[in-house]
Amino acid sequence: MIKHSDLLRETFEKVAKSPEFDEYPYIGELRDPSVESQFRSKIAALAGQMAALDSGDELDRLADLGRHMPGSSHGNTSHPNVGYRWARRK
Repeated sequence: MIKHSDLLRETFEKVAKSPEFDEYPYIGELRDPSVESQFRSKIAALAGQMAALDSGDELDRLADLGRHMPGSSHGNTSHPNVGYRWARRK
């Protein structure tokens, strides 16, 4: 069963792969003081991109992604009863 956190992680990873988030300065103990404000700006940009996503399009993308994942039934996710196998009753 896919959890909501799995769907959100897939969406986050898609957005975070944007070239805008590729480079980052040194973040160790001796970092420049401006790094914190740069990081805050990147978080705000990431949140903005997440909020701007078309949720319907993203759910369609996730459904298609799920159809092609290992262990998937490769079924139709457009309707909850499609592909459901009824158990035989004795």
